[in-house]
Amino acid sequence: MDATVAPTSASRLSARVPCRGAALTHGFGIAFYALAAATALGALLAALMIESRPAKAEPAPQVDASCAGAGVRGTPSSGSRDS
Repeated sequence: MDATVAPTSASRLSARVPCRGAALTHGFGIAFYALAAATALGALLAALMIESRPAKAEPAPQVDASCAGAGVRGTPSSGSRDS
């Protein structure tokens, strides 16, 4: 945004003011205020979108007691045959 605001503002002002340095300084000043406004708007939107309360944790899924050790290495399941 700074790449277009400052030169545009400076070129418009340089047609009216004989000193190009003042026009360029004015253009960068306008660009600064435009970017400051965009930053403030972004900060405001971010502050409004952040949740004020943390999300509630989902409850852990219930596991059937007969399946609790199934598939875990080192724990024999009830239907397997060990030699």
